[in-house]
Amino acid sequence: MDNLRTFSTRLESTSQVLSYGHDLFLARISPDKKYDMIDEEFNYALLFAAIAGLIVATYALRKFMKSKADRQKFLLH
Repeated sequence: MDNLRTFSTRLESTSQVLSYGHDLFLARISPDKKYDMIDEEFNYALLFAAIAGLIVATYALRKFMKSKADRQKFLLH
């Protein structure tokens, strides 16, 4: 067991195992269940639309909140 090494990967919930000696063996190890995978039917368009809406709202509110009077109106009502 001295010739066994493990390495983390940039993929979530995945690691690699290397065994060396007379032969080399490299395997990617990950959970059997796909609990951290996105379904094929995932609505990417809705996700990107929501992110774009949040970005637009951030810039719109930033311009609106520049004056002190507008900030007070927004926070009180």
